[in-house]
Amino acid sequence: MHQYKRFRLIVVTVVAIVMLVALGYSSAIVVSPKSSTMAYTNNNLLRLHVIANSNSLMDQRLKRQVRNGIINQTEGLFKNIDDIQKARNLIKNNLGYIEKIVETELARQGNNYDVNVKLGNYQFPKRTYGNMTLPAGNYKALRVIIGQGKGENWWCVLFPPFCYIDSVDKQEGSKQLGSVKKEDVDIKMKSKLLEYLNENHTLAKKMKKVKGLLMMSVTDFNNSFNE
Repeated sequence: MHQYKRFRLIVVTVVAIVMLVALGYSSAIVVSPKSSTMAYTNNNLLRLHVIANSNSLMDQRLKRQVRNGIINQTEGLFKNIDDIQKARNLIKNNLGYIEKIVETELARQGNNYDVNVKLGNYQFPKRTYGNMTLPAGNYKALRVIIGQGKGENWWCVLFPPFCYIDSVDKQEGSKQLGSVKKEDVDIKMKSKLLEYLNENHTLAKKMKKVKGLLMMSVTDFNNSFNE
């Protein structure tokens, strides 16, 4: 009996591993063709650059509120967009709408700063996010200047819509990168894998089955030592 259980444990574990490898392989083919073949450069990105009025606590908080408003509202605009030029044209044609988003957020916070919203090419430093490195250079970006625009600024990648924290840097003075505060990281990040699983129920069921097999093998393993 002991040997049978150990044999069953080995078989179940091997099957689970094989299924995981197979799923990983198929997922790589379906989910990751663009990420594996396309390097992100200044030719296929649209970045967001928000500059605060000053470095006062109120102005920095206001900057984050404006940032959140822009990201949340533009998410719907990019819903069916898969081309960088279309994304840029979309923002270009909606500058008035985005300016209204900013003004509405400022008013909601009881503020009446002037707002300057424009689409242009701006210098960005080299930045690395995990396995992805964006080289330094001029990038097409949506720039939002609040009031006098003399405070610390914030930027991320607006399209494709993965707004990673880039850096907090002073608009005037040195180009040294500042530290990112915890309160600056309140953007809701999206998992493309979870989105894919939600849209592909068959794959989700397979993943659930693999989890069950692994749990079964662990239980068998524990029982083999308890007997």
